[in-house]
Amino acid sequence: MGFFDKIKAGLAKTRDALSNTLGNVFSGFSQIDDDFYDELEESLILADLGVETATSHRPSA
Repeated sequence: MGFFDKIKAGLAKTRDALSNTLGNVFSGFSQIDDDFYDELEESLILADLGVETATSHRPSA
């Protein structure tokens, strides 16, 4: 497996993880509240997008 194939495979894994978890987050909540944001942040972090990205646009209370 070449270098670019490894990058492509890693990005595909991230895309699939993000797609699956975000679908569950958005279908599991009827309102946007702190619990929703907690689940969204966790999904973004688990999809390897990083803590800073996951928390950078959370509205303040």
